[in-house]
Amino acid sequence: MNKVYIHSKNTIDKYVLKYIYGLIPLVLYGIYKNGIILYNANLINFFSIFKVLYLIVISLIIYVIFSIITKRKLKLNLELLSILIIPLFMPYSINLLLYSISLFILLFIDYYLSKILKYNNISFIILGIILLLVIFNSYNYLNPIELTNNYLYTFLDLLFGRNPGGIATSSIIIGIILIIYFSIFTIYKQNIAISSIIVFLLLTGILNNFNINSLLNSNAILSFILMTPELKNTPVSLKGTIIYGIVVGIISALLCQFVSIYTGAFIGILLVSIVYGILHKFDKNKHL
Repeated sequence: MNKVYIHSKNTIDKYVLKYIYGLIPLVLYGIYKNGIILYNANLINFFSIFKVLYLIVISLIIYVIFSIITKRKLKLNLELLSILIIPLFMPYSINLLLYSISLFILLFIDYYLSKILKYNNISFIILGIILLLVIFNSYNYLNPIELTNNYLYTFLDLLFGRNPGGIATSSIIIGIILIIYFSIFTIYKQNIAISSIIVFLLLTGILNNFNINSLLNSNAILSFILMTPELKNTPVSLKGTIIYGIVVGIISALLCQFVSIYTGAFIGILLVSIVYGILHKFDKNKHL
């Protein structure tokens, strides 16, 4: 039975608020893994424990400034939700000043570009920031402990979040719990998230001779959960959401395997959303 995706103001407000509640465990684990553990190992100072919180606050400030300049009302909406998701996927090495400048610029690029082209704006902005990090030689998803390569983690360690990933997106277990939590919302498209994860894991397993650790790509799995099931530019029918998720899973698995394990899923999500946006635009009967 198909879900009904109602996009009324009240429904969107409640969805965004409950979605934000769901992000809290990821933020707390990010503070633990990329803050408290590093502090206890004498690798960072006390203030660096809360780096993910600084990124979130900076994102909100930039968004307020952007909204004032573009004369947009500040309210609970999908744009605000995107702004809160973006910092969670940032690499540990992110420079706060560079992040602030790049986010500000990319919000304006996205603002004008989205008027002529439909796409997943979260993946677009994340990839834009990462590109700037690469240009300025400030790109690294490994935190100081992971850089030493002195620790051997079990499968369960990696599953619970001790593997490299975004500053607050390394716990696959929390991600799985979030799918269940988000599924209580009538407008969360869990079919997209679940189908993309299943296909991604199957294809990744085949490409790596089913090496169990190769399946624990937290950046990819969390992006399928938090980014792919967006409301604006994805199918609404049961068949459409499943097919969309399958395509995202296939392309992302290939890109993670042959391009970048950390950013392949972002690229895959962006490419599929662009193609879908173009096809949907020319689908007069809106079957897609």
